[in-house]
Amino acid sequence: SSGINAEYGTGQKLKQIQNAHGESEITAMVIDLPSKLLSGSSDGSIKIWDINTTACHRILQAGRDGPVDILQVLCIKRRVIAVGWSRDVCVFRDKQLMSSDFTIVPDEWSGRCEHNEDIMCAVYRAPGHLATASADGEIVLWNPNSENRVMKLESRSNKVMKTQCTVENMLLLDKRLDQPAAAGLLTCGQNGWVRFWNMDSGACEVETSYYSLNSLTSHSNTLQHHDNT
Repeated sequence: SSGINAEYGTGQKLKQIQNAHGESEITAMVIDLPSKLLSGSSDGSIKIWDINTTACHRILQAGRDGPVDILQVLCIKRRVIAVGWSRDVCVFRDKQLMSSDFTIVPDEWSGRCEHNEDIMCAVYRAPGHLATASADGEIVLWNPNSENRVMKLESRSNKVMKTQCTVENMLLLDKRLDQPAAAGLLTCGQNGWVRFWNMDSGACEVETSYYSLNSLTSHSNTLQHHDNT
């Protein structure tokens, strides 16, 4: 496995990390500006690299010495979190990352285990928006400071929504997060359903199927309304 650092916009290769995780596959990657790159692997480890020198500074043993499916790594305030193989959020804290230890095991997430299935993805925007979604379609909104649950969103709450279970990707719409009437969270899964959620009320404001032109057309006016609010 190898990681490549390329210039944004041009795609020109700047640095390459050879044999980053040995023969194991790189399954997740995130840049922590200004100079860190984190790579997660199917061997259960997350490595912290210096972008400029390509030196490995720390190894985070998310799988506690066992192989796990790390699907996403996020850098949030004073923490690194990883998800993909467990119902719990895997967390590493600044006090651990600043220690002299080269290999680090996870700390305990302060909140309860809120998911019934493995967490598939997560999304974060500073200072106070964190969401996780699991294989059964359940979405949990968290207070990233206290690490406690704020609200649960159920993507199978009606007959139409039952067509989508696993939520595989989420996006926070920055310009809408401070607008209580706006849908600020977008979710989607492999069967093509896209949904817009209000993070204050927990309501699904808009849902549409990527594969259905009729659905896209019928919801276009609603989407335009949300874009203007």
